[in-house]
Amino acid sequence: MSVNAVQMAAAVNTIANGGVRISPSIIKGSATTEDGTVVGTDVATESRVVSEKAAKQTAKMMERVVDPDAGVAPRARVPGYLVAGKTGTAQRVVDGVYGDSTTVSFGGFAPADDPRFTVYVVLHAPKVDGGGGSIAGPAFSKIMGYALSRYGVPRPAGSPRAFPSSGDRAIPSARAG
Repeated sequence: MSVNAVQMAAAVNTIANGGVRISPSIIKGSATTEDGTVVGTDVATESRVVSEKAAKQTAKMMERVVDPDAGVAPRARVPGYLVAGKTGTAQRVVDGVYGDSTTVSFGGFAPADDPRFTVYVVLHAPKVDGGGGSIAGPAFSKIMGYALSRYGVPRPAGSPRAFPSSGDRAIPSARAG
């Protein structure tokens, strides 16, 4: 199976939005293509593709990915915020043949308990050994940290929990994007 970065970011964003998929767009507002198709965020469609319960459970699992004690990507954490993420490592195919290099990625959303942003980082053929968490995770942390700071997303009072609690939490009504 193969996906591009926009497709994977949309999948991560679907979990952030409680199982509702919002058609991705890199155009803010709207624009009309040469064939007359209107595209952009003003005409984005929404559809439920994952149940609310499954999205909530998946988000909790994604929070564990950055847990410093048990997670596979503690370097993707953003100090002061609860983050949910997903690592990726894939062997690269060149001219139809599996090669020796990899593509690594880290995608996630924050704050995990009230998502505002989704970020997806992809690195092709990194020159160091490691997976998505150790290679793309630190870049994700910096980009997400910058976005949260730049747009004034407040840090929660006290420290965010290090990993999901066993109690239920409400699915956020705000749309991450």
